Amino acid sequence: MSAVALACALGVTTGALAEGVDLVPAGPERLAIGGELGYFIDDQAASTIHVIAPRLAAHYAIDERWSIAGDFGMVLLAQHPDEGTGEELGVRPGNPTAFLLMRGFLGRAHYHVGIGGAAPLAVIDRDGSGRVHRSAYNHAQALSGLWDPWVWAPSRGAAIAYGRLEYDLDPEARLEVELAPALLIPAREAYLRDSVEAIIPSAIDLSTDKGPVRVGLRLQAVFMPADDPDALQLSLHPHVRVTIDQSFIEARYTANLDEPLAGEGGPRIWGLHLAAGGAL
Repeated sequence: MSAVALACALGVTTGALAEGVDLVPAGPERLAIGGELGYFIDDQAASTIHVIAPRLAAHYAIDERWSIAGDFGMVLLAQHPDEGTGEELGVRPGNPTAFLLMRGFLGRAHYHVGIGGAAPLAVIDRDGSGRVHRSAYNHAQALSGLWDPWVWAPSRGAAIAYGRLEYDLDPEARLEVELAPALLIPAREAYLRDSVEAIIPSAIDLSTDKGPVRVGLRLQAVFMPADDPDALQLSLHPHVRVTIDQSFIEARYTANLDEPLAGEGGPRIWGLHLAAGGAL
């Protein structure tokens, strides 16, 4: 989920942040805040890995059309052997992101478009903990099916475009289409060594609601032409949200469907996400 899908629309849909917290102020000059907790456990042959990734997001409506949004996250990875001692622990910051957004209507469809960026705060220490730090960032990216890797990319800034279209098929069914192409820009020691990489996250979400409860299924396709012209990560995200006045609670599960995050040739990484937020 990016800060936009984290912070795009309370009561309108689940996003990114859908990977992440989804916020919408109820009107102009309103502030919405929220948080999300992502979790993954990997019980390997000789050790167990726990990954926890908390995120905070905010969305402020400047007027009826323009708003700003941002989020920040941390990732914690703990690895301990099934026998003996030698537990390793890594706690790393993510890259803070910010967006300028415009919203409006195209006929019966509601849209959000905008531009944003991520500052390269995330970094891997070049000491004995470097391997753990790299593993923490890799797992944090995988928790959302690689939807917003700029949040967790070490020594990388990002320039991001964003678009989201929501269409009510009937009073109880909604279709959403989301696109967030981005350029990952090397920073620090990677500036002279690595090249700029492009990534194109896209998603379709179909949901239905009964009263305050909305249930849906999101299909994500993340294209990675910098790695390979055919590189693609698919994932499914069932989600359920309960709205209470101008607040919500939400649960979402990330099921990665193919390599590199699932399949015989890659690790089977999933993500469980719990989120809550509301307009002030």
